[in-house]
Order: sequence, then C-alpha cells, then structure tokens
Amino acid sequence: MIILLLLAFYTHVVVCSVSLVPEVSQEGLLQPYSTYADVTLFHFHVPAEVVRVTWEFAAFMDDPDCPVREVHVLVQHGSYPVITRNNATLRDYMYIHRTALHKVVTLTAYQPHDATVLPVYNPLPGSWFAAAYIPNWNEQMQQEGIIHKCRYSLGSIAMWTQKGYVKTLEVGGKQTITTRENLSYYRFYVPSHTWFLRVNVSSCQMLEQSVNRVWCVRSLTLSARSLPAYNPDNPEVANITEGTGHVFRETRPYADSYYYLLVASEGETRLDITIHTKECTTSSYNNLTPRIQEVDSTEYTISSQQEVRFVGTAAPINITLSVLEEGSIEEASRLTHDDIYKSELKDTDNSSQKETNKIKDTNRSTHEKENMSTLKKIAGLVHEKTSKIVEAEIHSSVVEKSSKSVTENTTKAAPNKENKSTNEVDWEELWPSSNETHGKPFVTSEEPWTIEPDFSSEGHHCYPILPLARIKHASDFTDTFLIQGRDWYITWLSVKRGPPLFTHLTLLPFTDIGGTLSITILLDELLMNATRQMISVLGCVRKGRAPDVVNGSLVCEEDQLTLNVSSHSRNTVEDIILIPFPEPDTWYLALQLVCYQNGRQVSGCMVSQAMVSLDVRTQPCVFAGDSPCGQHGLCQEAHRGMFFFTSCVCREGWQGWGCEDGDEAQGWSNVVTGVCLLTLSNLFFLPPAVVAFRRRLFTQALLFIATMVASVLYHACDNEVVSYCVTKYEVLQFTDFFFSLLCFWVTVVGMGGIGEEYRPALHTLGVVVIAPAVQYSRTALASFTLPMAIAATIPVGHVLYQRWCKGSWPSLEPRQLLCRGAGITLALSGLIMFALLQTKDNYKYVHSCWHMVIALSLVFLLPSRQHPQLPASGQTIKPAAYLASDDAELIDVGEVTVDYTASSPVFHVTSDVDFLLTDSDGDPHMSDKDD
Repeated sequence: MIILLLLAFYTHVVVCSVSLVPEVSQEGLLQPYSTYADVTLFHFHVPAEVVRVTWEFAAFMDDPDCPVREVHVLVQHGSYPVITRNNATLRDYMYIHRTALHKVVTLTAYQPHDATVLPVYNPLPGSWFAAAYIPNWNEQMQQEGIIHKCRYSLGSIAMWTQKGYVKTLEVGGKQTITTRENLSYYRFYVPSHTWFLRVNVSSCQMLEQSVNRVWCVRSLTLSARSLPAYNPDNPEVANITEGTGHVFRETRPYADSYYYLLVASEGETRLDITIHTKECTTSSYNNLTPRIQEVDSTEYTISSQQEVRFVGTAAPINITLSVLEEGSIEEASRLTHDDIYKSELKDTDNSSQKETNKIKDTNRSTHEKENMSTLKKIAGLVHEKTSKIVEAEIHSSVVEKSSKSVTENTTKAAPNKENKSTNEVDWEELWPSSNETHGKPFVTSEEPWTIEPDFSSEGHHCYPILPLARIKHASDFTDTFLIQGRDWYITWLSVKRGPPLFTHLTLLPFTDIGGTLSITILLDELLMNATRQMISVLGCVRKGRAPDVVNGSLVCEEDQLTLNVSSHSRNTVEDIILIPFPEPDTWYLALQLVCYQNGRQVSGCMVSQAMVSLDVRTQPCVFAGDSPCGQHGLCQEAHRGMFFFTSCVCREGWQGWGCEDGDEAQGWSNVVTGVCLLTLSNLFFLPPAVVAFRRRLFTQALLFIATMVASVLYHACDNEVVSYCVTKYEVLQFTDFFFSLLCFWVTVVGMGGIGEEYRPALHTLGVVVIAPAVQYSRTALASFTLPMAIAATIPVGHVLYQRWCKGSWPSLEPRQLLCRGAGITLALSGLIMFALLQTKDNYKYVHSCWHMVIALSLVFLLPSRQHPQLPASGQTIKPAAYLASDDAELIDVGEVTVDYTASSPVFHVTSDVDFLLTDSDGDPHMSDKDD
C-alpha cells in the first residue's frame, strides 16, 4: 500500500498543475492462472474527450524471502480481456480481436519503488477493464500454517487528462471557424440510420502571416467516438495550402455517435466546414408529398417517392398503387405512408360499386384536393371498397425476410394491424403481390434505390436493416435474438439475388459481456444439387457499423468475421462465429446470395432466393447445449462484485478458451494411472487393519477400514476426468479428513497402556475434538496439530502418573523401541511429503505415497493386547508388569519359567498325616467308605 499512497500523493500534486483526474482502485490479490476465475479484475470508467489516460501498476509480495513472480496485466475497453493458459491456440471460428487491448508485464517486489506505466492516448470513453494474473506457476500444495505461504497483490492507479472544451459543429450548413490553438478539436453528432457522411473543409485562410509557414493547416484528422490522435510523422491529411481544403467521405459511419475533427495549425487560421449526413429513413411521415396523376382511362395512379421507415430502420421506398375504377375521378386525396403501413388490403369482389360512389362524392376544388385527405382515408377506402389491386410496386433494396411457412402460404388473412407495434412487420401481408390469388410473395427491385442527386456521385445506396428482437430467458447469458414477425418470431430469412440483406442487434454492457455471442447461419439443404450452380450465401459481421458494399458486392472487414455457407456438401451448409466476452455495441450482420459455376462466380443465379436459418444468441462459456465447454471441461460462473462472467475449467491437461487445445493433454493411460494410484494406494490400510483384528483391537480395525473406504470414495469423486461420487463432495471430503485424524487419535491414545475402562471415554473425546476442527478448516495446520497434541498428552500423562504413584518407569525392550521408532519415522516422512513436496503437478504421485507411508506407520504404532495365559508345568511366570507391556505377544511363552516364590503367595501346611488328599484317579479311603 506504500506505493499506492506515494502514487496518490504524486497524483494530487500533478492534478494541481495539469488538471489530471485520478481514480484509485483497490488492491487485489493475485493468483496463479488456471481458470478465468483466478483473474484479478479492476474496473475504470473513462469519460469522453480524454486526451490521455495513464495506468500505473505496482505488484507486491508480503515477504522478502518470497520468490519474485512475473505478473501479466491486460487492459481492454468495453469488456473483459480473453486470456488463454500458456497461450493456447484457438479455433478459427473463435474471434478474440478487440477494438482496444493493451498488455503490460511487471515483477513483484517486497517494497516496489517503481510502478509500471501504461499510457493510452485518445481512449474510447466508457468502461475499461484490467485483468491481472500470474502465469506458469506450479503452486505448492501445503497445509496452512506449516510454512509461510507467499501472497502476491497488485495495486493500480488511473489518471487521465480531459479536454476542457470541444466546440460542437452543426450538421447541414456551412460554418466558419477560427483556430486559436495549435491543436483545435471540434465535434458533431451523427444520428441513427445515417448511411453516408461528408465533411468538407474548405477556404483555408491564414490570419497570422509567418515567413516559415508555407501551408495553412498542418494536418486534419477525423475519428469517431474518441478524440483523434495527433501524429505529426504520419498525419491523415497533411499540409493544406491557403485557399484549399479537404473532403472526408465515409459510407456507413458510426451512427448515434460523436465524430471529432482535429485541426493542427500554427497561429490563427480560418476555415469553412460543411457537414452533410444522409439518412435512409425519416422519423416522421408529415412531409409526404404524393403526386396524384389522372390517366386517360378510368384507372387512377396514386404514387409517392417519399422515404418510409420499415421496422424503424428500413430504406426509402417508391410505392405505385393502381386501382381499377368504373368511372372517372375528378379529385383524389393526399396520402401518407403511415396509414398504408397500418391499413389492411383485402380482396372484396362484391364492393366495386360502393367504392365508385364513395370516390365520386369527394369532388372538390383543386385547393381542397391538395390539403384534404390522408393516406389513412384512401387506404381505408381501398380496404373496404377496392374491387381489385391491379399493380403494387415497391422499388427499394429491400430483401424479403420470411420463413418457409410464410413463403408457402401468403394468402392468409392479415390480423388486426391497428394494435401491432411498428417494429413488427410481415412483409407479404403489408405489401401484397400483384396477384394475391396465386400466393406469390411480393417482388422487390434488385437494384439499389439511388438517393438524392447530390449524393449519387458518391456511390452511396440505402439498404434496409432488420432489427433482431431479444428473447430473454431465466438463466444468465441465455438470450436469443430472433426476427420479429407480425404474430411470431422467425429465424428463416429469404436472401434474394442482388443487394445484401442487413440485420443488427444490440449487446448491453455488464449484461451480455460475460458470455459468448454465437452467430450461426444454416443454408436450406434443399438447394443441394438443385441446380448445376453452387449456391452460396456470404455473411459479414461487424461491430458498430454496417459492413461495406462495393459495386454491389458485400465486403467483409475481417476473415474471422466472415460466414460462408454453400450447397457444395452437407459439411458446407452451416457456419458459425463465436465471440467470447463480446464488446457492448450494435453488431451488424449482412447476407448476400452468390452463385458459382465451374469454380467461377457468375452474375446470373438460377435460383431467385435462398432460405437461410439465422441463429443468434448469447450463451454461457463457449458452446451451446449441455456441454458448454465440450467434452474436456466444465463451465463455471464467477462473480466479482457487480461483474459476473462464465469460463471453462479444463481437465486432462486440455487448454484453450473452450478446452479444445490438446497439445498437452494427458493420455488415457495417464488418467487411469492417476485414478488408480490415488484410490488403490488406500489398500495399504488393510495390513494395519488385519494386525489390529488379530490383536483383538476391534476399534482400531474398524477405524482403519472406515478410513480406507472414505479415502477411496473421496479420491474417486475428486478426480477431474473419471469421477464417481456416491454422495456430495463436501460429505466425502469431511469423512476422509475426519476418519484419518480419528484413527491416529485412537492409535496414539492406545500407546500408553491405559486401562480398558478408560478407552471408550478417550475415544469419544477424540470425536468431540476432531469433528469441529475438521469442519472449521480441512487444510489448516491447526486442524491437524491441535487434535494430535491433545492425543499425545494422554499417554504421556499416563506414564508420568505411573512414575509419580509407583516410582518406576515402564520398561521397553529393544524390539519395542525399534517398532516405535520405525512408526514415528514413517509418520514424520509422510508428513514432510504432504506438507513440503506436494504440488499440483505431482499431486497424484506424492499423495499416493503419503497414503502408503502413513498406513505402514500404523502397523508399528499399534499397541498389543495382553494374553492372560496360565503357566505350564515347570515354568516360571515373569512379573505382571512385564506381561502387561505393549509387546507381550512377541514373547515366547514356552521359554518362560514360573517363579512361584516371587509371583505367588506361599502356604505352609503342617500335618501329622504322612499323605495329603490328591486328585488322583481314586481315593482308597473313600473307596473303602463307599464300599
């Protein structure tokens, strides 16, 4: 934290001089990278019109003896940076390129004196994320508290310089500006649905003459959404002389955004700036000026060439409606497309006469004809009275969107349109074909509609854009985007010959950036082998602006954002693009039909349209379905405050964002070896269980068997690849740790020769002590040392008590001492392996050795039972204290002689009778008596 305080003080000093704005982030702990959940995230909000933002990072470690680690920091705009372990390769369909991504590397230090600085000039406004982690670290697995565990952290500070004032220019008229600084910034707003932008800088005039100045403006730079970068070595437009200028032209610009113009000059300079934008749609229909023409016959044509919006983002259209009449019409009314949009056109064969009378009643003066009725009235007349629509032409670049069901049945009656949202359009129901009785879809012009003459020379054309509606689901990152029909949502599009078809969707910050954007197109398989031509549909994906169209052909900006499906084979009818952690913005997709014959593209296609299924969705982790991480990974969701994201946990050594990189994958033999080692190594608990059973130590034998079974089940469930869990993982882990400590408790307590009447109480005490300790922490040193310390005090206390009361120490033979020493040595060796040598990479080998060593140590530490055998004839019994030792069963009873004078009371019998009563076969006196 010292470096943070120093940086904060430095920032405060600098703020007073150059108007920097600081934002200090909290210090975050660093972890070795195995999954994205190990990444430390920082969030910064950079305001608009910032000239430079500077990040300073300082990495710490909590002990000077800790090893120095390398720390990687990725800083990205808009969304979380995509990180792969060990730079694992990604599939071609995985798009990870980002608009603004920067990377720095720093080293940890106990007391860092220098911070790593990352400057970014003219950053995009909004959210910036910094992701930090430690790569290539085989972290040691150790019990907490045995040795010091090094902890690493990262502190960060962001500072930026913001322009105090940027003049706003108006769009549409000429403006004269005067530069008063060497670098002068100007901005103007580009509204939605803008498909062409032209900025004309002209009439450059130097107001301050200088001998060294041979040019009027040193450089001009235009950029969208952020301030332009000043690069004197490689300017965009350089050295504009007096009286001249420059024209910026941009088709399909970033809509609904600010554009910034940078003028670099020396001294005061006057410029004329004219900004023109062309929108393909209008926000209202109030300025419609239809033309009503009288025809020689009884047919009247009502036409309009005004721009009309389809679903909020469509292109202008030219509508020509022709209606058969039985008589002449002297007047017609004004029309508005808004009312045609909302009206219904139906065939009513029995209403022709009513329509004639209705129109004849509208005879008025010429002035009244120009200001009277609206399109809604005429559309209503057509709806109620028209005998038949003879002609309906829509001249536009509209490409029909429909599903197969709509294509097959276009003569169904339209539902009530008065209650429908303007964002829902059924193209065939709104604009019927010239012959509805045959169920044919409407025909659109294959040539783009040319807009106003002053822009026709720019090669600009308007194309309608179909918005995709978001369908939200209960789970995170499971939204789908569908084409919105009148009464349903559809996924099939009809891509026609000629101009491309455009769609777009909007991804939201924080809500959509933690998953994966999936875009899939599927070509109708009925087109396979339908013609001699190969039918192909080209798709282009682009962020922020629509893809370019050059000479009528779709041009994709990047190969990784290109979709291509064809009728060549079943393997080519589907294509997909996956964008992990997508940036929040408007994403565009354009589709165009292309035909090939003999390997060459041909202009004429034998099919007029191709049906394409469009599947756009956000999904957790990578893939859709029940396996978001494929067959070699698991999907996990992590939360970092208000940020949440999903990532894959790869198994078997697989790597990559979707666990698809198998260069370092473990073979099946290695996987099986690891499982067998961790489970079968527990069979070494069988020898101590058998020995305990033979010594009639049934409590110890039961605990050894329980420990073996619990450890086998726990490691069978803990495995990443082949796992089998009979119950919850937490239950199995608790039983493994609990039984392991309890069997040691019982073994240690039994080493003191404590009487049988006290052992049940001491065993119960072990349960009372061990259960809370294991539940508190299963990896802490205290959970192991505290119960074992209490267990060790019991036999030691018993020996001291014997010494105090009886004045002698218990005797141990060399063989007993050797067994105890071997058991303690094995137990300490296992503890050292478990605490100091075990890492994540060698876990299966070291931990298996731990099982075997600990189990064998129990064989030498087990106490022995006492054998209450009677002595044989001529043998001497040793003292009782000797037989009560732990190794009494190791004594050869046949070699023991019984010393009755030393170990048994002596009775002296005196009698005058020369014989004693014996247990012989018969007593002669008794026999005589019986007789």
